[in-house]
Amino acid sequence: MKIKSLILGISVMISAVALSSCEKDPDIWSAKTEKFCGKWVLTVDINEIGSTITTGNYIISNTVEDNENILLHINNLFSDPENPKKAIPYLPAVANIENLTFSGERVQNGKVILNGVSVKPETLEAESILADSIYFEIPDDGDLVIFHGYRHTGWGD
Repeated sequence: MKIKSLILGISVMISAVALSSCEKDPDIWSAKTEKFCGKWVLTVDINEIGSTITTGNYIISNTVEDNENILLHINNLFSDPENPKKAIPYLPAVANIENLTFSGERVQNGKVILNGVSVKPETLEAESILADSIYFEIPDDGDLVIFHGYRHTGWGD
């Protein structure tokens, strides 16, 4: 009986050491571009703020390489200039992490402001809360498409 207990104890210790030495997956919130990434509630205007064409949820994600590259998931709002019948699901951009700005081949004047806008959850009786705000522009066939809004707060729409 003591031999079985000893063998079982040694097996558990070896397993514990082996598992604790495994490399852990990186925490997604430790990405270099974490201040840019996430779900954003954006209003989309053409040429000037106030000419709203749509409002919705958009995602900005980092790339697998965990560098300054980000992807703006734009819900197929734009067509591919090379193939106008094909919609573009996302646009690449490069983040300037220190200045909280970003730009790309088709993305201009991108800016994130931490705690930049006051948001009042409408479905809840709650005080206004401060949320990160965002702004960027995308020129498209002579029009200037303006995206502006705030990071999704997790509160009701």
